[in-house]
Amino acid sequence: MRQRVRAALDCLTPEQRQSIELAFLEGFTHQEIAVQLGQPIGTVKSRIRLALSRLRDTLRGAD
Repeated sequence: MRQRVRAALDCLTPEQRQSIELAFLEGFTHQEIAVQLGQPIGTVKSRIRLALSRLRDTLRGAD
């Protein structure tokens, strides 16, 4: 399972992956990520939402 998740993360854009890692591995809030990356909060939320959708689709397809 861990390998499947890593492979799915490799399918993300660098920006999406960075946002996902900061949110779910480092525990930052969307606002904290926006400040850290110098991006609008809406951009951060969109990246995370799109990344989660792509991860979900990729992992479902791997079953």
